[in-house]
Amino acid sequence: MDRSTKDYLGYFLNVVIHPRTPRPDHTKKIIACVGDSLTYGAGVRLTRHRDSYPARLGGLLGENWQVLNYGLSWRTLQDTGDLPYRSDRFYTESLHCGASIYLLMLGSNDAKVFNWNEDNYRRELRAFTETYCALSQQPLVILMQPTIVWRDRHGNPPYQMDVDLVGNELHEIVAEVGKETDCPVIDLYRLTKAHQDWFFDPAHPNLKGNTMIAHYIYSTLIDLGEL
Repeated sequence: MDRSTKDYLGYFLNVVIHPRTPRPDHTKKIIACVGDSLTYGAGVRLTRHRDSYPARLGGLLGENWQVLNYGLSWRTLQDTGDLPYRSDRFYTESLHCGASIYLLMLGSNDAKVFNWNEDNYRRELRAFTETYCALSQQPLVILMQPTIVWRDRHGNPPYQMDVDLVGNELHEIVAEVGKETDCPVIDLYRLTKAHQDWFFDPAHPNLKGNTMIAHYIYSTLIDLGEL
């Protein structure tokens, strides 16, 4: 293995698979974004520190707020998935960051054909949501329905995802769990479904997509009376 390959693998493991845990600044109001590669910023990977939707949201909110990115690529909500989010330190750290607002979005990787189980996903999403709702600081917990997943130019679904499931069963379950737990729901599927130009690849928003997502979340926070 040559040096360039080793350097890339090191970057991939340390930055993409296991990025550094965010550091909360408790002198500011904190929003924690919990999710998979959509939150991590895989579509803007090289500039995610400024171009992922959590970073863009932080720019809109200003210096009195801190937006923490707890996104991890490939992670699933379900503990039976191939890479469960709750098995990573990011999950524990997110619970202890003291956020006043949590944005939760996990499900795209659960929609892979070898991961999906409707009953498990519903049950675990509710339990996951209730865990954040029960935190001592009584945060506002917001669920987000994942962005659309496009087929590639050959008509194939990316990453073995069921693209129809993302916009149907999964989308409906997130809405239903939001009602059951009295948590607001932000519909990023509806936001993105007519905008393929907002995507870097069939599954991940590009700079434009992340920017529009950040603005949509910002507008929702205003509507909820949080800003």
